[in-house]
Amino acid sequence: MNRRELGQKWEELAEQYLERKGYQILNRNYQIRGGEIDIIAQEGEFLVFIEVRYRSDISYGTPSETVSKKKKAALKKAIKVYIHQNYLYHLQPRVDLIGIERTAKGFLLNHYQNVIDF
Repeated sequence: MNRRELGQKWEELAEQYLERKGYQILNRNYQIRGGEIDIIAQEGEFLVFIEVRYRSDISYGTPSETVSKKKKAALKKAIKVYIHQNYLYHLQPRVDLIGIERTAKGFLLNHYQNVIDF
């Protein structure tokens, strides 16, 4: 599997997790020039933008530690464009991170809410 296919696999796993938690998936892999949002979902009054990160080895950092300032800035830009294009001003935006780590018994999925301030 190439890197893109692996990314899609982990995004699908994250999407299934979110659906089980009651999130309504609105979009996947939303792209603008200079930015991409892995998953966009609605949870009640929240419009949730989810970044999915996978690490097979955490010696260089956990998934939650790998979101750079540059990536955060790109996410904010893409979020503003998405909200404007879809007229979703009535929903409260929130950025979540789903970190997936390989373990000896399979994998561990962690869901972190509200990881970037607006």
